[in-house]
Amino acid sequence: MLAVIKLLLLISLISLGLGIIFKQRIEKTIPVSVMLIVLLMYISGYMGNLKIGFVSVLVITGLIVIYAVKLIISDKQIIKSVLSPYAAYYLVFAAWMYIRFSGKMLNEWDEFTHWGFSTKVMYDSDMFSNFAGSTIYFVDYLPGNALFQYFLLQLGGCFREDLMIIAQGLYIFAFLMPILGELKVGKREILSSIPIAFLMYVLPLGFYPTAYSSLYVDATLAVIFGYVVFKGIKELDYNPFFYITMSLGLGALCITKPSGIGLLAIAAIIVFADNIAKGRYKGFISEKSYVRLAFDIIPFVIGFIYKKAWAIRLEKLGYLAHFDTGKITVGGTVDILQGGGEPYQQQTLQNFIHRFIASNLTTYNFSALIWYVMLFAVIVMAAYVVSKNDVKRYITLGIVSSASFILYSFYMLLLYLFTYSPDEAIALASFDRYEYTIIMGIVIGLIGLLVHNMCNNDRVSCSGFIIVALATIFVVPQNITISVMNDAEIEHSIGMRSNYSFGEKVRDNLTDKDKVYIISQGSDGLDYFIMRYTLSPVHTQTRLDHQGWWEVSWNIGQENGQGLSRRVITDVEWIDYLISEDFDYVLLYKVDDQFRQEFGALFDTNPDNNQLYRVNFTEKTLEYVEIN
Repeated sequence: MLAVIKLLLLISLISLGLGIIFKQRIEKTIPVSVMLIVLLMYISGYMGNLKIGFVSVLVITGLIVIYAVKLIISDKQIIKSVLSPYAAYYLVFAAWMYIRFSGKMLNEWDEFTHWGFSTKVMYDSDMFSNFAGSTIYFVDYLPGNALFQYFLLQLGGCFREDLMIIAQGLYIFAFLMPILGELKVGKREILSSIPIAFLMYVLPLGFYPTAYSSLYVDATLAVIFGYVVFKGIKELDYNPFFYITMSLGLGALCITKPSGIGLLAIAAIIVFADNIAKGRYKGFISEKSYVRLAFDIIPFVIGFIYKKAWAIRLEKLGYLAHFDTGKITVGGTVDILQGGGEPYQQQTLQNFIHRFIASNLTTYNFSALIWYVMLFAVIVMAAYVVSKNDVKRYITLGIVSSASFILYSFYMLLLYLFTYSPDEAIALASFDRYEYTIIMGIVIGLIGLLVHNMCNNDRVSCSGFIIVALATIFVVPQNITISVMNDAEIEHSIGMRSNYSFGEKVRDNLTDKDKVYIISQGSDGLDYFIMRYTLSPVHTQTRLDHQGWWEVSWNIGQENGQGLSRRVITDVEWIDYLISEDFDYVLLYKVDDQFRQEFGALFDTNPDNNQLYRVNFTEKTLEYVEIN
């Protein structure tokens, strides 16, 4: 609880100080505060020690507060334009996050393969998780969310998985607060703020039911994308605060997930098309509008620099990207569209067309294409009806939003065709999760514009806000479940993780210089990844960049049709492999009779579940180690 209070205090001080400095309401500076924390942590990661960033946040917070106090002394009225009752929604959300998820443990697959694992390695090492010799699996994945989680863990002074989840939620909701910042402060608007705040809360849940309860970054990516789109199309009179927020937002977008750079391009298309439609670049030469264009490009360049810096780091470390977009070619794409390519690519193409056009991606019987193009059009139309200003601009915005959705979807198709394994491509792995990123982001941006137009129109009553909020809830594709107490969920996560408590005992008895080979016969891999996460910073078997996805081989022995990543190998070959690769121990999480029959001769006791054995390099045997 104390760690969360400390974080909220820091965010409040930074947000209030920035609000006073830039004369902005606190709801609009809350996302700037969290992005500033991430930026400082990102820079310190390149300096080789994340604690430098942690200290820098505290120092800069102090400097911001000192300067803000100086401004207040010279103008005591300035504080009134910054404070707002709507900022209380962030505190209410934080309280809900703490009550809802305090004590929860990670239990989602990708939390152990990377998202939670990355934060754990950062906390253990005070460095980016992909340093040379790290235990991390996906070395090329970006660190955005993990940096904010690391910061909260440092405030707490201990590693707690529930704090990681709480940090994730606070990070997401910060980017939704500026929409509330569009509301005027008055009795009528306070009533209107309730459904708008509720809408901002449930929108992520409507697309990603685990948005606040897991460490998957798709919801984060969507809200940051929505934030920069909203900022870009809402502003008419650009100022230093706008350029700072857009730069930080696009930077945060590009270090959240590899697809962030694609979303930056989509955001550029939407924002610049809207700027052209609303006449921002009229008189390009005569009125020197090219100067405006040059300034408008800067935030997107800064966002690219964020991503480029990470690419340079990967290159220096000699790491390869897991998704090699260099495989995507125009010639290859045309060939597949004309019926060529591999058989699995043709099947993937047909599956994608059916999924995107012929079948529904929502709870209603519409295709993804038709439903969401209609949705964008309706929201844009509502924004125009409220403002009744410049119909060409809103037509352009509706067309560009829909075209961007289709363009992003085509990009996803290319990724499936060229960068995914055949099985994952044919199955369109995580299709809905990836598609919802662009959809939810555009919806947030357009709803933000709608609320902005409403707030600048005295003819719109409170009922207008309520109707918009409630109507929007009905267009989300997932069922929304809201609860405060979650004893069953917490008990489930704790119970699930208790199955791997043996790994914690092993970790406490070994050092980070030890190397362990994990066996989980007949497993799909979840056992391996959870045990790998649990054992860190102790090293386990992994694959190299040039190897296939399942080279880690937690299953060994002759084929029997069970589990994944099976390496066909004899007992003699296996012990030789363990010795050649300098494995110090073998951890048996789960074994079966076939394993005992094929490899039992190597062990000095009968091999069984949850046992640890030391590799004897001289005798080429495995010696039982008692773990208390």
